[in-house]
Amino acid sequence: MDIYKRRYYCTNTQHCELAYNDHVYSRNDFESSEQCQCQQPLTEGDAIDRRKTAAATLAAMLLLLTTTTLWLHRQLNPAPLQQIAFVDTNTTIKEDQASVAIPVIRTSGTDTTTTVRYQIINGSAKAGEDFNAADGELFFGVGQSSKKILIPVIADSNYQEKNESFSIRLSNVLGTPTHTVIITDTPLDSDMVEKSTLLVRALSRRAMDIAEAMVKIETITRYLESSTGNSIKYDMFTKRLNDQSYNLRQASEDYIQKIKAVSGLEKAIVLQTMDRWLNQLSNKDLPQQQKATQIMREQYLDYLDSKTATAITLMEWQQQLSLAIPRVATSADKDDRRRTQL
Repeated sequence: MDIYKRRYYCTNTQHCELAYNDHVYSRNDFESSEQCQCQQPLTEGDAIDRRKTAAATLAAMLLLLTTTTLWLHRQLNPAPLQQIAFVDTNTTIKEDQASVAIPVIRTSGTDTTTTVRYQIINGSAKAGEDFNAADGELFFGVGQSSKKILIPVIADSNYQEKNESFSIRLSNVLGTPTHTVIITDTPLDSDMVEKSTLLVRALSRRAMDIAEAMVKIETITRYLESSTGNSIKYDMFTKRLNDQSYNLRQASEDYIQKIKAVSGLEKAIVLQTMDRWLNQLSNKDLPQQQKATQIMREQYLDYLDSKTATAITLMEWQQQLSLAIPRVATSADKDDRRRTQL
């Protein structure tokens, strides 16, 4: 390719008004004896160095690209704000507090609008577990100098947990100011903890009493049915059945009263007490008592939802608690199977 670009113009020796000396014709026009508007021949003018033209074009493109890049950078990464700050560096709250409001102030520039971005930084306190919050923005309108970041607090079910904390960071402010929120435990009522411990253990014993009485009644009933031909055995099993039925009624009535009593205590404390007692039963290798206590825990939660314990409910609870004790085949069961085979 010729590095020089040839240029051709109208000679316009007759000073024709229709001809424009600054109009550039191509080399093909010249070689084909093309004429300008006044029917005058074309003449060759100064050639243009293509390298200079390309360099100038490239320089213009680079300048445009640089200018565009700088503009985009400023738009995507604006200079950090310098007039925004937290009022304090930290805030301490109780975990039973519904929410916490963290003030952010603007010390100057109130004649314009400003958007402040903030980030939530998990610490020992976690978003979704101890508080509800996510990254967000604060918008300062014209004339506004203060805003608040409102964060709901989640009450912790673990009443023996240590203090926890999380942080809030102003991400587009110079120096990225950080504010720490400390969540402290609510002081415990020692009397309530002691009362909960006594009630839960007594309730657990009653749950096991009901389970044992239910299984004994099932077993005695089968023996009673198989001894109809023996009046002595029949009378003996009838007496035992009446005794166990009485024990079941007594245990069930006391169980209901204790369920009602424990439901009047703070739920978090009661659940923690039940969980600790379950761990102790596991360590003592008492699987049946542990199973009965697990069922008792579920029944306690059911009662909290309904606040009622009808006769039907009691029968269902008795059946559920009886599952804490595995069934074993009795001689009456074996006799029943023999009769069935015969």
